[in-house]
Amino acid sequence: MTSVDLTDSGDIKASNLNLPFEDNSFDVVISSGVVHHTPDAKKSVMELKRIVKPKGLLYLLIYRKPSIHYIERITSGALIRKIHEISKQFTDKVLVRLFIPIIYLGRVIVYKTFKQANYQNYKNYFYDRFITPRATFHTKKEVENWLRDFEQIDYYKGNLGYHHNFVYRKP
Repeated sequence: MTSVDLTDSGDIKASNLNLPFEDNSFDVVISSGVVHHTPDAKKSVMELKRIVKPKGLLYLLIYRKPSIHYIERITSGALIRKIHEISKQFTDKVLVRLFIPIIYLGRVIVYKTFKQANYQNYKNYFYDRFITPRATFHTKKEVENWLRDFEQIDYYKGNLGYHHNFVYRKP
């Protein structure tokens, strides 16, 4: 077994590409929004498969290709990341503040609520959507191929079709 780094809170810090758990360790494994930020999404999924017990469940949320988010990432997102490289202050002081009304409007449309999040929530959303240095997008067929030896229990697209949401059972 590989070494495990325990933080003060008792949480385990490890790479999703080399998880510090024995094969067949967990009845349920949940990976929500992680795999698409790793250097190798397929290898990350293989690690998740490895640690699920037989008859156990794997929930996987991964960025969807094609999607509006994918198009944003390769168009306006590329420009925003270039601007961010030049001036992080400009990103924080101008771009984030410009996008907050757009993000808020999107929340109203999707969640049908006028409840507002705080500034830090909006900033985090903006950074995850546009600034994060690594984000990969995958087709449904591609992910199904990675998990072809598992039984697909459920599949649905996430909000606005940005994500694939899979539930699989290990044989």
